[in-house]
Amino acid sequence: MIKNSILFLCAAILLGCTSSGMTSGFDFSSSNRIVYIPKHLDGWATQYLPEVSKILFKFGFTVTDDDDKADFELRFTVDSGITMQADIALMKSNIPVVSAVSSNGGWGTMIANGVAAKGRVEAVLAEFEKALAKSTVR
Repeated sequence: MIKNSILFLCAAILLGCTSSGMTSGFDFSSSNRIVYIPKHLDGWATQYLPEVSKILFKFGFTVTDDDDKADFELRFTVDSGITMQADIALMKSNIPVVSAVSSNGGWGTMIANGVAAKGRVEAVLAEFEKALAKSTVR
């Protein structure tokens, strides 16, 4: 009985998941690739900053907590509730140049909030990495 309940819960969490990434075609070759990451992100997003930093480093970016020194700003949110959604964007002058979103609707996200958040963050980071790879970043 418990095994069936766990399987049902996992299936409920996975149903309705969507993820996508976007790149604007911005030419990164003329930028310094310094990314400002705000000190105060929501709890779920803060937990995954090391993974975000690794992705940025992989594509030649450096991270700073001084927005005056940065060419870009990272926006990263993870909203939970009936619909779990993770959004990440690399912004230039408040315009997204690379972004990704991943969402999962349904009551299962409220019951297993931590599992749902982890799944959405992993999916959004994978889409973000793909979008960075598709952009002109070298």
